[in-house]
Amino acid sequence: MTKRFMVAVGLFVVAIVLVSVTLVSRFAGEEVEGWPSGTVASAQAVSHDFGVINIEGGNVEHVFELQNTSSEPLEVRGAQTSCMCTTTTIETAEAISPVFGMHTSLDGYSEVVAPGESFQVRAVFDPLAHGPEGTGSIRRTVDVFTSAAPDGAVAEEDSRVPNGSVVSLTFTGEVVSVAAYEEMTPVAVEAQFDVEEGPFQFADIEHDFGVVLQSGGLVTHDFPFQYNGEGVVEIENVVGSCACTTGSVDRTSFASGDTGVLTVVFDPNLHEEPEGRFYKSVVLETAGDQADAEVKIWAEIDLDLGPEAYTLQGPHVD
Repeated sequence: MTKRFMVAVGLFVVAIVLVSVTLVSRFAGEEVEGWPSGTVASAQAVSHDFGVINIEGGNVEHVFELQNTSSEPLEVRGAQTSCMCTTTTIETAEAISPVFGMHTSLDGYSEVVAPGESFQVRAVFDPLAHGPEGTGSIRRTVDVFTSAAPDGAVAEEDSRVPNGSVVSLTFTGEVVSVAAYEEMTPVAVEAQFDVEEGPFQFADIEHDFGVVLQSGGLVTHDFPFQYNGEGVVEIENVVGSCACTTGSVDRTSFASGDTGVLTVVFDPNLHEEPEGRFYKSVVLETAGDQADAEVKIWAEIDLDLGPEAYTLQGPHVD
């Protein structure tokens, strides 16, 4: 009897273990395959360079744009910044969030972003927050928390947001004193624009990103320029040579002597690219073809995710 009893107990324990393993495996598979949330992607670059910042020139700000690219609702759960000098708000189609900072609690905030919709993250930097001696290079981060599953690219796993992920947005700049800023006279600025492209003069018309990780997200480069033509010119379109490359200008109307910035954004994971080093171009199209101008970006892709991770699979039209 004792031996039979022990065998029965042993078989019962084995059965319990097998059932438990089966249930755990099934649950884990469902969680990976059917995460109960929308996804988050960067509609624009996830980094921004302010360039030179006057320490007494007041706050500077930049708006990042993120998007729910899935067919499920996405919950936005708040944000935190890496330093007290930086604050942020989240702007959805329905509302603008309270101001988030370095020590803001994540409790109590929740907004839902519908499938296909975008939302904006406004990062505000106060260059005088650390006092009049707070000059030098800066790099700050705004972490945005959502219900999206970590994807190893834009959305990363983070202990602060269980059952969700974080998107880290960064900005950089060089904070300088008033005296140093004032030394940057218009004459000094004009001297930077030594590459002519018709009536436009650029600081440079080509930029090499080098080797770019497929998983690294969007990369961006600013092309400062000056218009030295006659009369007023209107920029009607900014056209990339490929869907993976887009551009925007900080203003569209220029009189002679006016300066502007053409920002070019490249997506290394949109679709298959040529092997090795390649280039894409972006053209400023002006009204009536008055003064079109072209810049180029170069890159080489490190396919760390593999072709199966491309956003666009199969044949496509740029």
